[in-house]
Amino acid sequence: MIKVKLQPDKGRNPDEICRVIERNKGSERGTGRAASTFYINDVKASQKDVVKLVHETYNISVENLCTFLPQDKVGNFSGFTPQNLLIETEKSMSGSQHLYKCHQELIELELEFQKGDTDVSQRREVLQKLETDHARLSREVERNQEREKALLQIELLQKKKLWLVHDQLHERALALKEEKAKAKQAVQLAQAERVTPLETDWREASRQYDRLSNQYRTADKETQDHVNEAKKQDRKCELHCEKTDVALSEVQSCDSDKRSAQRAVEAQRQKLEEQQALAADQPSMEDADATLKDSLMAYKEAKPAFDEATHRCRSLAADISAAQQEVERHHDKLKGFQDHKKQKRLRIFREHKNLEKICGWVDQNRRQFRYPVFGPVCAEVFTMNKNSAAFLEQHVPNSVLKSFVVQSREDYNLLYREVREKLGIPINIVVVDKEKKAVRRIYSEIFMKELKQKNGVLGYLDEAVDGPEEVLTALRESASIHSVLVGSETTQHSLDQEGLKDKLSRPVENGGRLRGFAIFASRGTKSFKYQGNVSRHNGQIFLSQDEITPARLLAPGINQDLLQKTQDDLETARRHVDDLNGRLQEAEEKSAHVTAAAREAKSQLDDAKKTKITVKRTADRVQSATDKLKRLEEALVAASQQGNKRKCLTQLQNHIKASITALEKHAGSNEAMMKSTMSSAGKLLSMDMKELVVRQLKTQLDDAKAELRHLTEKYQTATDSFKTAKAELKVAHADAIEQAPISGTDSDGNSVELPLKATLEALEANSLEEVDVALEESNATAEGIEHNPHVVRQYEKIEKDISQLRKELDGFEDEKEARVTQLDHKASQWKSALKNAAEKVNRLFAQYMGEIGCAGEVGLKEGGYTPASEKAPKYGNFKSWGIQIQVRFREKASMSVLSAQVHSGGERSVSTIMFLMALQELMVAPFRCVDEINQGLDERNERLVFKRIVQNSTRPPIGRDLSDHSGQYFLITPKLLPNLYDMEEEGVTVHVINNGPLNLMKQLEFSPTRIVPILKSKKGHSRVFSEHDSNSAEEHGVLGKRRKKRKVTP
Repeated sequence: MIKVKLQPDKGRNPDEICRVIERNKGSERGTGRAASTFYINDVKASQKDVVKLVHETYNISVENLCTFLPQDKVGNFSGFTPQNLLIETEKSMSGSQHLYKCHQELIELELEFQKGDTDVSQRREVLQKLETDHARLSREVERNQEREKALLQIELLQKKKLWLVHDQLHERALALKEEKAKAKQAVQLAQAERVTPLETDWREASRQYDRLSNQYRTADKETQDHVNEAKKQDRKCELHCEKTDVALSEVQSCDSDKRSAQRAVEAQRQKLEEQQALAADQPSMEDADATLKDSLMAYKEAKPAFDEATHRCRSLAADISAAQQEVERHHDKLKGFQDHKKQKRLRIFREHKNLEKICGWVDQNRRQFRYPVFGPVCAEVFTMNKNSAAFLEQHVPNSVLKSFVVQSREDYNLLYREVREKLGIPINIVVVDKEKKAVRRIYSEIFMKELKQKNGVLGYLDEAVDGPEEVLTALRESASIHSVLVGSETTQHSLDQEGLKDKLSRPVENGGRLRGFAIFASRGTKSFKYQGNVSRHNGQIFLSQDEITPARLLAPGINQDLLQKTQDDLETARRHVDDLNGRLQEAEEKSAHVTAAAREAKSQLDDAKKTKITVKRTADRVQSATDKLKRLEEALVAASQQGNKRKCLTQLQNHIKASITALEKHAGSNEAMMKSTMSSAGKLLSMDMKELVVRQLKTQLDDAKAELRHLTEKYQTATDSFKTAKAELKVAHADAIEQAPISGTDSDGNSVELPLKATLEALEANSLEEVDVALEESNATAEGIEHNPHVVRQYEKIEKDISQLRKELDGFEDEKEARVTQLDHKASQWKSALKNAAEKVNRLFAQYMGEIGCAGEVGLKEGGYTPASEKAPKYGNFKSWGIQIQVRFREKASMSVLSAQVHSGGERSVSTIMFLMALQELMVAPFRCVDEINQGLDERNERLVFKRIVQNSTRPPIGRDLSDHSGQYFLITPKLLPNLYDMEEEGVTVHVINNGPLNLMKQLEFSPTRIVPILKSKKGHSRVFSEHDSNSAEEHGVLGKRRKKRKVTP
């Protein structure tokens, strides 16, 4: 809460103004400007009521910088134009502000006077301008009419185009209908005349071929039966012939049988002895059985180890196969992960659905674009490693990373219109030139080589990025990645210890301007970006440092942990396969020894079995030879008898008869076989001929069916085309009827032609090509003329204004002399008062500036002269009158106008306060307020300025009236110099204002009226409050820990 009490003239009570500031009720939930409530004498009022009260009653103008000069307005005061300074001075010189009001009245009177004197010429100029506009608008009206005519022509052409399109579609539908009928007829004709007869012939030929085939198989079977029978009889004949020969030889050798039998007995007896001798050399059956048994036991003992080794090898082989499949599975999974681009796009689209929608639309409509479209940028670029991705994402704005890249303005307009306007999806688009340009580096190759060798610079940021050249060009143009350096830990050391920042910002030429830079460097696991920007004010480098966070948008498309786990699993599986292979090799080596032992046992077993078999065979041969010897001996006994010869003759006769019978049957079978062979050969030839006919008919039938399918497809295509054309015709007819009706019905319901039909037929364009050409010409005409719907109204209004002006110019002459007299009288009084005030202020200002060793002048800058009329005198340009302050702060310097561009802040503060001091006697405000005017002054000027403020503000009143006093003067400052002896002036009051939560609870104990006498008694008059004392007081909490302001009120 703030309270201010103002004391008016005698006879009135003082006014108390209160302002209550409530922070919690302000804007932005207490973080912005607070809410304020004003009270006048405990009655709620508005801020305007407060301003009106202090202005009308106490002559206080809050907006007047001569009365209230805040710290941030000191520069504005010295930057005032002479005209503005004069206005502010006039406002502060009287309570009624009569000089200011008189000045404004003179300006208005001068404007009216000039207006009155020049009104005729102005009206003539206006008339001339109106006539010029009238002529110009007449052409515009004609062009507008031409445009309207072109628009009407466009409308008619568009309507006629609808009917021409309708007619074209109608003709196309009729042609397609006829084509459909022809195709249908061709299908029916092909079915009836080719396919159906060929199918009938092919089926009949197939049945005949099957019948001939059955007959051929029957005849061939009969032939085969006769052949078999002939072969059977032939074998019988041969058998009987052989038996006949045997019987004949038996008859012939019946006498010699006995001798032969004896020889056979002797030979067999010799063989028996040989077999017995062989059996004697071999082991006995019991020994062979014992050896076999021993070998079998050894084999059974070796077989389990062999089976176990074999099973072990097979099991390891199965495990290796399963492990190899696991390796292949992990390898396939890793191969899928390694498709980074696909995975990355999928991740980006999951997080940003709008980008997925835009990409989907672009993929579906790529043919609409003139050149390839790329995007989003974040999905098109790939970096060498994670650090490069983090660097790129930190440097490039997010809007650029999510943008799409096109290569022409037409593609930009298409993409923006379709996506942003129609789909309503926000989109960022970057247009790049389709022609490739060389990359221009900011550093020379020699300098870059030095950076790499000495400072550990790896290269430029764009060299660590891969992607389409168009996307890289967009990044270079939008984010200048080709000018950003990428470094290492050595680079970080160079930045910290070796002055690399100064090296990078070094001007290209000696004495030139510093240049900005951007570089990435690393320290351990952390990375940083250092960016040096050149200040616009002092041309120095402003350095900023940002820590780099891991990339999110440009991160790889797959989970790195999952990728690493898959790689680890793959490596583990491979090691498992290698381990199994080693174990299999050991098992195979072990199995080789076991297998050799098993094979040895098996070989011994086989040898034992063979030995037993050999012994048994030898015994069987001995027994067989013994039995044969016995039979031969019996045959020898039988051969010795005489009845055998007769028996042989009887057998000879029987064999000859049987042989003759077999020959007869063989001849009959052979004759029947020849007949059936001839019959089957005829049937086979007929069957081959019929098969050829069937194949030819099948080929013709397939060709006919293929042709039928082609005709059917052609008919279906014609049907679909006709349906489409019919639908298009229906739509075109509806559009034409709706937008360009050419017929209607009268009151009786009869069909009548509308006038539009005749209008359309009267158009010269009678084809679509001619209509398109005419439309293009009409559009060019309409677009070449700017649309101005108000041109006709303007044209008519200007005609009326011209007529009115011509009437007014005929009788325009009245009271110019009265205005001249009024202007002279006011100007004389205002000039006199203003010059007197300016001279007084100039004298005091020069005196005050001289006291501080400087020079100053306050001059009245009169306005330039402007002729009022040919006969009237010349009057000043009152609007350009002003007050000009000229100062000089150095002996050899010349006087110059006070300006913020020429003088320093301290010089402007000294000039400003001295001007206000010179103006103080002329001001009527009861008090003035200046904020921190002493800041920026050197110690000498600050002491002199403070002295002048105290002297002017503590001067006794001139008269008895309360308005004759010098006025209270509030000097607000955060600190003052020590040993200001003018502080001891009785009219000076020091107010220490504490703010913040650490205010003194008992402020009366620390009031200046108590502290100053104590310090004077201890320190004397040499100094009132030194900086050391101030620091000590702050250390003990006397002044608090926050910044204080002092208000010195003389």
